Amino acid sequence: MVPKAQYDELLQKYEEILRQTRGEQTVSSEETGVRTEKVDLVDDLKKAGIGPALDTTVSVETSPAVSNQEYSKDTIFDEMKKFEKAKNMLAQKQFDGSLKLLREIEQSKVNTLKVHAKFYIGELLFMQGEYDLAMQLFEEILQNYAFSGVVYKALGRLIACSEKLKLGQKKDKYFSILHDFFEAESGDDMQGTVVAPAGV
Repeated sequence: MVPKAQYDELLQKYEEILRQTRGEQTVSSEETGVRTEKVDLVDDLKKAGIGPALDTTVSVETSPAVSNQEYSKDTIFDEMKKFEKAKNMLAQKQFDGSLKLLREIEQSKVNTLKVHAKFYIGELLFMQGEYDLAMQLFEEILQNYAFSGVVYKALGRLIACSEKLKLGQKKDKYFSILHDFFEAESGDDMQGTVVAPAGV
């Protein structure tokens, strides 16, 4: 435990450093008597005229399909062959061999191959009944790889995982996302429909 006097001294030093580094004023809180720093980043950005209302925007990763380092065509071709082999092994329920190849491809510098490898690792876990682990991978795809069409398949699998794990609220949430963003052209109600991934 730290004595009150030492705590107050450290608090003052901390606030002084914050003022110097950020150049912001501090405001005293009359209710608590504690000094708190006022940070209103959203308002500052709105005043600066940066984009539309920040609370209604969605961040989307804008990284290129291949990272900045050069990647040879032969390497990409080899990774694509490994990926096809891994998919075939998965279809034949050769889980260990498939997982090994997919883990290698998951480290690819080609984002498209990386996200597909993650999806099929999730698919492998789903097939083995590891719904919670599969769900984590599908959620990662949804959060970090919005550029990919695999998001559609991942949403379908998230609905299925939620159903298997009896997570009704999550199932409704993912169904809502699926329905709102990927609404069927015919306008039919998709309630209760689970989108199965192609190729498996």
